[in-house]
Amino acid sequence: MSPTAPREGYATMAARVQALYDQGRSAREALAECYGVELPDEIFAIADSGIDPKLPDYYPANQPWRLITRPGRDSVPFAPPTPERYEKAVADLDPDLLPLVCLDEEETKHGDSMLCYRLSDLAQGATTVYGIEGAVWTVLEELPAEVPRYGDSLLDVLAEYYADFYAQVEERYYGPGHAVADEMLDEARDIVEAIDRLKRDLTSGLGGQS
Repeated sequence: MSPTAPREGYATMAARVQALYDQGRSAREALAECYGVELPDEIFAIADSGIDPKLPDYYPANQPWRLITRPGRDSVPFAPPTPERYEKAVADLDPDLLPLVCLDEEETKHGDSMLCYRLSDLAQGATTVYGIEGAVWTVLEELPAEVPRYGDSLLDVLAEYYADFYAQVEERYYGPGHAVADEMLDEARDIVEAIDRLKRDLTSGLGGQS
C-alpha cells in the first residue's frame, strides 16, 4: 500500500493484518506492509505498556492500535471496538494523515484535538505529531488549510498534555476547598511519571519491541 493511497476501512485492514500474523509476521512487520511505512517505536512501546486504559480523556483510534498484537495473544478484532467514522473522515480528507488519539479535555494543552502522524513524515524517519482541534466526536467535512504541528512525537505531546492536566489537578487539590481527592492527585502524578518512564525506556532502547 502506498503511504498516500486511500485508507482502507478497519475491517479490511484487520483481515490483512491477521493474515500476516497467521504467516508468522510481527506486528511491526505487518503494519509496515499495510501502511507502506514503518511505524515508530513509540507506537509499540505504548501498546506494549498497556497504559492507555489508565489515561483520562484519552481515546485511541481503532487504527493502528487495535491491529497490534503478538503471537499467542488474541486475534485482531474484525469489527472496530469503537466507531471509526471520526478517524475515517480525517483519513478520507487527507490519506497522508494517520489518526492516533483524541484528547478530550478542552481546558488542557492540546486538548479537544485529534492527534495524527503524517505517513510522508514517517517515511522520512520523522515522528512529528499534528493536531486537528475540534475533531473529537465530530465527523469533519474539511480540514484546516494547514494542520498544525503539536510536537516531535506522540509521547512528547502526551507528556505536555498530562503535565498540564496534573498541574490543574494539583492547583485544585491545594486550592480553596480541597476540590479533588488524594487519589485523583496520585493518579495524575502516576500518569506523568509513567509517560516519562516510557520516554526514558525508548531513549535507552528498552521499549517498542513488538
